[in-house]
Amino acid sequence: MSTLDVARTELALAVLYLNKAEARDKICRAIQYGSKFVSNGEPGTAQNVDKSTSLARKVFRLFKFINDLHALISPTAPGTPLPLILLGKSKNALLSTFLFLDQIVWLGRTGIYKNKEKTELIGRISLFCWMGSSICTTLVEIAELGRLSASMKKLEKELKNTNKYKNEQYRSKLQKSNERSLALVKAGMDIVVAAGLLKLAPNKNKEKTELIGRISLFCWMGSSICNTLVEIAELGRLSASMKKLEKELKNTNKYENEQYCSKLQKSNERSLALVKAGMDIVVAAGLLKLAPNKVTPRVTGAIGFGSSLISCYQLLPSPVKAKTP
Repeated sequence: MSTLDVARTELALAVLYLNKAEARDKICRAIQYGSKFVSNGEPGTAQNVDKSTSLARKVFRLFKFINDLHALISPTAPGTPLPLILLGKSKNALLSTFLFLDQIVWLGRTGIYKNKEKTELIGRISLFCWMGSSICTTLVEIAELGRLSASMKKLEKELKNTNKYKNEQYRSKLQKSNERSLALVKAGMDIVVAAGLLKLAPNKNKEKTELIGRISLFCWMGSSICNTLVEIAELGRLSASMKKLEKELKNTNKYENEQYCSKLQKSNERSLALVKAGMDIVVAAGLLKLAPNKVTPRVTGAIGFGSSLISCYQLLPSPVKAKTP
């Protein structure tokens, strides 16, 4: 390949990467935490960049309503009970409406849409839609956790005389159960936050909204700790299987073996995910001010910036393999 062809390929990958709204959001997150590091919590230009970038990240929700609109008209998984289908579709409809109306609110706040009264009304309607979608999500997660629990108990009886945690199907169900439990907690918190923003009980919800904000950060911290433990365990399993494979490939070049290269790549990806999860724990601790003397705004900003860069790297598209003539 010529230098020009290489440049074209690299630019094509950059375009593919930057076309992802999530990738742009992570870049903005890196700028936000970088500014937090520079400002060290003090007023000035860096803190203004931090605040303005935080608001700018809202732009990446533009046209996001299409995702739930697509889910709304897509067929459901076979065997799903009718009440769950109706709840799921209601959630998609309400969330899609919220995200669509939120775009009009954004236009009003930027001054493009001039009708202030209608903007406020649309804002309230959008928040009610978000609250409704969170209620539907809560009910869906409760029902799905019930179904998962029943299937896990059935599987436990089948695996009575064996170690259930070594069974791949059981581990998969357990992971899904943990994910749905976390989604249930988040949905419940979103309901309270929406009620606070709508001022449905202004005398009570101001303190509750602040408390929910802290709880959500603790949940994020907890999920990061869980991710850390999962990655450590998976790296241990990968290491054991790689050592076993190395013995089998003793008299050959292990780096030419496709299976070994695949395991090595997975090991590198999990190592990076482990580092990111560890950094997210420190960032959460900084935002919660659990150790303000040690985890200062500058430390939080620096580690958050590093974590954002890892997120940006993880979203990079896989390089296209050159075709052999």
